[in-house]
Amino acid sequence: MQNLTKPNWQVILKVAAFKNKRSKKCGFAFEALNQEGVNLFSGGSSCGKKNHYLAIQDAVSEAVFKAKELGFNRILILSNSKGLDQGLIVSHLFVPTVVISHVLDWAYITTSFPVHHCRLNPGYV
Repeated sequence: MQNLTKPNWQVILKVAAFKNKRSKKCGFAFEALNQEGVNLFSGGSSCGKKNHYLAIQDAVSEAVFKAKELGFNRILILSNSKGLDQGLIVSHLFVPTVVISHVLDWAYITTSFPVHHCRLNPGYV
């Protein structure tokens, strides 16, 4: 078990995926925060008719690549997907949906229309 009282991470990534049961489309969203809680960047995308786990893996990979591009190497990932544990060699915590609820709402919105978006916080850059 990791000790979260003395964090050794630079960025918290909140990731979520949503599958619309009616249209069968998936979407994902992510948000990156620093240790003070300041939003560094956020984004989301619609993924077509992918599996839910593939959509959440897309969210993680896109967010991690963006964090690496900005120079961060110690990343903590928060998600409500238990299937994300498989195949990852990073710090990942399963959290209740309420912790990532607004990110899950963004993921739901991406299932409504095709979109691909990533926004950097202008105050950070």
